[in-house]
Amino acid sequence: MFWKTKNRIELKQNFYSEIKDYYFKVSNKIYDDYKRLWKQYPKSRKRYSKLKIQDTEHPFVYFLITDFLRQIGLIEYRNFSKILLR
Repeated sequence: MFWKTKNRIELKQNFYSEIKDYYFKVSNKIYDDYKRLWKQYPKSRKRYSKLKIQDTEHPFVYFLITDFLRQIGLIEYRNFSKILLR
């Protein structure tokens, strides 16, 4: 019976709680950039008034995600990053 509890998949809620804080940081970074660009480029305010999904596919966001995987000590962080970020 011990093997059944040892090899159970983690609850979805626990899984989300592990990554929630990190993605919150990433979204805050993007939002802060939008605020800065909103002030810096007044003619482009419409552009920086809504999040575009393509902004999450920026190389710097990819770096943040890869760096996070490296920091938590994931040995194969490069392979996981390639899979995650296509």
